[in-house]
Amino acid sequence: MGFGTAIDVCSAFLVTFFTPYLQNGPHIQLHAKTAFIWMGASIIAFIFFLFQLPELNGRSLEEVDELFEQRLWAWQFRGAVTTGVGSKIGQLEARREHKLQRDRERGAQLADQEEAQDLK
Repeated sequence: MGFGTAIDVCSAFLVTFFTPYLQNGPHIQLHAKTAFIWMGASIIAFIFFLFQLPELNGRSLEEVDELFEQRLWAWQFRGAVTTGVGSKIGQLEARREHKLQRDRERGAQLADQEEAQDLK
């Protein structure tokens, strides 16, 4: 996390320091064309993260560890099946979430029935 923060601070410094010189500097005067530089950097970053940032939605920490131990590519994480302790924890969490959702729906139905009775 510290390494990422350091990279963020250094990148922000470089962008804020050099952008005015790229737009209206004594030698380089790109003006609005400076946006093409940042657009190119954004496209490269998007492609990098598309292939390197795995989908971890709904996975427990143990499952994530197991997936990284399998040495999968980032786009393979979504369909990968885990079989260890992490998958059992994930199943328990999914059941718990399903039960909470079902209880919320039942509570809403009861509230609707009570409201209908009050209106009669």
